[in-house]
Amino acid sequence: MFMKHLLRKAQPTPVPGMPLDDADRATTPAAAVHRAVVEMPIKLSDDALAEEFSQPLRTTLLERGLGDVVGHKVKPGREDEPKGVEIRLVLVSKHPNILRTVGAMLDGMAAPVGSTITFVDSEQRHLFGRTEGVAVDIDKRQDWQGLAADLSDALGPLGDYRGARERGPLRSLYFYGESFAAMQAKMAATSPMAARARRLT
Repeated sequence: MFMKHLLRKAQPTPVPGMPLDDADRATTPAAAVHRAVVEMPIKLSDDALAEEFSQPLRTTLLERGLGDVVGHKVKPGREDEPKGVEIRLVLVSKHPNILRTVGAMLDGMAAPVGSTITFVDSEQRHLFGRTEGVAVDIDKRQDWQGLAADLSDALGPLGDYRGARERGPLRSLYFYGESFAAMQAKMAATSPMAARARRLT
């Protein structure tokens, strides 16, 4: 629901950002590639990372002639919870605007606050992100799919369910939206199991 809300808001400008000038594009050799890395503090499975970010980003980069996605990975963290994700890119230019453009593309896909894109061989970096994460931890023996559906329905345009992960005796359900406080309040009013929803960082 939240992603559909974002798409509706962004409809007049399908891919927001600051594209390169025609002169910049014309002076960039076709064979030139510049490596960049996107890092996002989001809890996703490998399949969800591909579906929600890597594949749509690759399609947009290729359509606009700005580069390509060459790989991605989920970064492990502590207590069986992912630390975040990494997407590796090759870009056709080192113009500063290209980092802002890619960041804007990912913002349109609901990238989390604290995300960065950096050229591998320089200190050029762009900070982006617009969503906050909420985790609901429950006993893994409980009906987590029913709870995920109920909370997702209750959140509506406030946020989206982005997957779950088993962590020892617990299962964590992950949600992302533009306001942690608003999502937390709505979840707590929907189910007592969500009363201790925690902020994802």
